[in-house]
Amino acid sequence: MSNVLISSTYSSSKSFNHLQKKDLQAMTRFSHELKVPLSTISLIADLLEESQESNECKGLISHLKNSVNWLKTMVEDIETWTTIVDRRLVLKLEPVSIVECVHEAVQILAPISNQKNKRILLLASERLSPAWADKVRLKHVIINLLNNAINYSLDGDQIEVEVLEIDNFVETRVRDHGPGMDSSELDRVFESFFRGSVGRESYSKGQGLGLSIVKAIVEMHGGVVGVQSSRGVGTTFWFRIPLALDKTPKSSSRLFMSV
Repeated sequence: MSNVLISSTYSSSKSFNHLQKKDLQAMTRFSHELKVPLSTISLIADLLEESQESNECKGLISHLKNSVNWLKTMVEDIETWTTIVDRRLVLKLEPVSIVECVHEAVQILAPISNQKNKRILLLASERLSPAWADKVRLKHVIINLLNNAINYSLDGDQIEVEVLEIDNFVETRVRDHGPGMDSSELDRVFESFFRGSVGRESYSKGQGLGLSIVKAIVEMHGGVVGVQSSRGVGTTFWFRIPLALDKTPKSSSRLFMSV
């Protein structure tokens, strides 16, 4: 099956309408200018890590690298968001294994989840057909949802990722056991720059773009996204995207993974 390129037809939501062209250009320049110093700092941290032997130095360098990676993630979110809003995002659609994307996303986030002693459990149904998706963008969606779950839960908590087929869609659910949200927050959680209640803000810092990016990318795939949450219980974010036209079953074993 050949790859298909499609350009963004995502309609700007009310949270995007107030933005001017100059605002998007300024954010694009800002994210681009941050890349050079971040790359330099990351390289220096790698060199220091190779040359230092004391555990104390290694711990400090590890903390530095985690901070750099967090900043890189913020820059990537800004770049993706401006591309979506400016309708320049192009999807490269092909059959993609969501389980494989989850594995790769977990590995990328391993330094953060390990530092916070978070265990990520993957549950996948026995026979999964591939999704019709852009693998890079789909992985970005999963990373954002996992990162959100890691940030909005207590150290030592378990996070569950479930992947299953429903009709002609593949559904992915990311469940945490954090503070949860009130119904008033659920109505706005996918808005750009929405940061949630004071209680949730104490768990994490960020620019509030991750979930709006998730929604935009999923809808560009012809899918849907949603959330279920209760205060004090936890939150489950889920999304569905269409199956690939060529339904080739994947592995026949039930998959479990923890990090």
